[in-house]
Amino acid sequence: MSWFVFWGKQLPPLETIPAVYRHRYSIEHGFRVDKQNLLWKEARLRTPEGFQIWTDLVACVRNQLFLARDLSVSRRGWERNVAVPPPSQVRRVMSGIISQLGTPARRSQPRGYSQGRQSQARDEIQNRLQSKKKTKKTTAVV
Repeated sequence: MSWFVFWGKQLPPLETIPAVYRHRYSIEHGFRVDKQNLLWKEARLRTPEGFQIWTDLVACVRNQLFLARDLSVSRRGWERNVAVPPPSQVRRVMSGIISQLGTPARRSQPRGYSQGRQSQARDEIQNRLQSKKKTKKTTAVV
């Protein structure tokens, strides 16, 4: 059984089908990367619309990895030196690439202990309510 499925009104010429079939490997590799590295199938969403949004998000991430491959130069000692790095190598250095690009967002709050209250800050005095005191119940003896 072949992977080739045609959907349309007119079948393309048979001479063009082998050229398209050669691209099958890269298409299947893309799905493998989506499933294994980008956790495409790990999402447990309840609606088809939610899963479609998740699929679109994974596709955007894959496109970012594709566009950032020229910027990634990190390689571990046992990895081959290749002209075009695989998506896993690009994904590993993506945080460094994003930090070089910068962000329009403001700086995040420091973590750890809070900075505490300002030295001149004062609390507003809250209105206090009178507490009610319980009284002993007396029982009538008949």
